[in-house]
Amino acid sequence: MKKYITIDEFAKEVNVKVTTIKKRYKEKGILGIERAGDEWFIMRGTRYPYNLRARKPKLPEDFRYIILRAIAENKYIDEKMLHISKSDFSRYIQDYVNQGALEKNTYSWFEGTANNYQSTPIGDHIVSLGELGAKREIAVLLGTVIGAAGKQFID
Repeated sequence: MKKYITIDEFAKEVNVKVTTIKKRYKEKGILGIERAGDEWFIMRGTRYPYNLRARKPKLPEDFRYIILRAIAENKYIDEKMLHISKSDFSRYIQDYVNQGALEKNTYSWFEGTANNYQSTPIGDHIVSLGELGAKREIAVLLGTVIGAAGKQFID
């Protein structure tokens, strides 16, 4: 499997116009895309950034939902976009991995980022419940993580 794809392949894959990709890259950059003159180098597995315009997350459950939804939709998300610490972001992802809602994918060149994960059927199901239903299900799912973590201090 080749490591790079064309900008046309990427546009089709992420369902975004080539002109929109170029504009976003010029304004803010896109992890996994490099440009040299007219040449575009797009690593396979690159994701188009998640659109946060309509969202103003404030609470942990907001951040958790957005992270899971973005990854389930194969969109890029990171701690800078959410204005949270890298440690919180990493912990949220690890909680999902521990509960089987996310798993690592085969794109090792994105190690340490959300692009290195994909949603599982559990994660897809949670997102399919809509925002309120998903937040409830996330609380139940991660309640077992928090309960297990708290148990170590009791024992």
